[in-house]
Amino acid sequence: LNIPEVLQQTATANFTRALRALETGWLTRTRYLAADHLTLADFAAYSEIGQLQASFTNLFDFAPYPNVSRWLADMHAVKGHELATQVLRNLGDLSAGAPELSVLREANVRAIAALREQGAVLP
Repeated sequence: LNIPEVLQQTATANFTRALRALETGWLTRTRYLAADHLTLADFAAYSEIGQLQASFTNLFDFAPYPNVSRWLADMHAVKGHELATQVLRNLGDLSAGAPELSVLREANVRAIAALREQGAVLP
């Protein structure tokens, strides 16, 4: 994506610090980020953090973060997770490089089709 290396390193460092805060803070006190039940915070954070998992884009190793890994697994169990993450599953492993635009388009087309099959109302 032509992102300068220094920006990539800064982003990785910031992300790692944020994960450490989740790992050693919030997720040591509650099952989810803000409580022992799902909140909007979980969905918002998961949309950013979850996409990096090996089962999706494979862009980050969460193994050193057992509390975050447990939270990610709990989020996988949320009703509707599979349908909501169609694009990510269709997109696949991006660890080797950025996908072509056609791959992004096809992942979205397939996800929209899956949503429609489940009765989602889409424009």
